[in-house]
Amino acid sequence: MKKLKNKFILSVLILLFFENVYASDRLAPDFELPYLKGKKSLKLSEVLFQKDFTILVFFNSKCDECMDTFARLKELPLLMQNSNISAQIIGINNDTENTNKIKSFIKGEQIDFPILMDKLGTATNAYSCSDYSFSSFIIDKKGIIKDIHFDKDPKIIDYLLEKLIEALPK
Repeated sequence: MKKLKNKFILSVLILLFFENVYASDRLAPDFELPYLKGKKSLKLSEVLFQKDFTILVFFNSKCDECMDTFARLKELPLLMQNSNISAQIIGINNDTENTNKIKSFIKGEQIDFPILMDKLGTATNAYSCSDYSFSSFIIDKKGIIKDIHFDKDPKIIDYLLEKLIEALPK
């Protein structure tokens, strides 16, 4: 009986932990990371107000499937514009070794939204997504996380567009 009680308590604690770590409707952790191109950096809290939503996309260039999914995101700005959604995309690469591969990929795919480098894992750890090779977070301009998605989903565009529409004020 005591073992069963201990397992139950442990299960509840684990659920509470994951609910807190991965919960939407909480304040997004702030960070400052360098751009892939150049020496300047971007601080999240300084750009959140520019649009109604900011989509952070964490990806790792060691995962080919993740790179393919990430490349699909270049279609999203036009779809958001057609849906009257004011949002910006910020890519965050957490690969520590393949900077030239990432630069070549971004140029070849003609991706024009900002790509940041998280070589030390600062933002990746703050968003608890180090165990995932592809993660997305939708954040409103008040800095509140509205949606979290951990998957290299082939339908990522449809998913993000749907979640942005759901997050619009009624």
